[in-house]
Amino acid sequence: GGQPTTAPGRTKRADSSAKPVTQVAFEPVNGEDRSLLVHQLSLWYYNFLSQKMVYPCNAIFFAPSRKGFISSRLNVFKAEHYADYSELRALCSLIGPMGVRVFDRDLMQMIIPKVRQIKEILDANRLTLQELAQNYTVDSTSANLIKKLSSMDQMMVCSISIGLVLNFRACLHEALGDVVRSRVPFVYDALQSAYQESPIADFRSLDFSSLDTLAYDVGVSVG
Repeated sequence: GGQPTTAPGRTKRADSSAKPVTQVAFEPVNGEDRSLLVHQLSLWYYNFLSQKMVYPCNAIFFAPSRKGFISSRLNVFKAEHYADYSELRALCSLIGPMGVRVFDRDLMQMIIPKVRQIKEILDANRLTLQELAQNYTVDSTSANLIKKLSSMDQMMVCSISIGLVLNFRACLHEALGDVVRSRVPFVYDALQSAYQESPIADFRSLDFSSLDTLAYDVGVSVG
């Protein structure tokens, strides 16, 4: 006489109003696009790379063998909890290819001012560098010229920052490829094969730019 119960091993039908996690990442909060979850996540990693990573005192390092970032044992903040390869795969599962594109755009925005700073430093040292290029085999002359170079510490910080961002970007993109390959292998394999079979030159033809974009969005390395 009781109500029928769900059979063992069976689950109730999911609520039709339930939304995919990736969709939630792109829903506006308070009607503002910049408050999307994906933008908040991108901002967090932006601060992580631009503030925590640059200074040696924070003792956070890029570990190529682990395809991510780790902290020293004495560091209270554990970078591996947020930016090792398994965490990047989880992040890609959450934000999807479009979210990775948002990250990619924001990461490039980080690099642009650093590149400009390096260009300004090189321009300021142009004459000294030209003279150094002509006398680099003369030890005494080259040593004196190197001492004349200015803002080298600032250039080093900019170079390290650019390298960290590019390493993070490469790891994130590789993690995206793993996620897409595990979930929709036929899509990944099709785009990878199409990209590999398309003509490649020093400068790719605009005829294949859409293919490059699609391949990149599923995690295929497009060079």
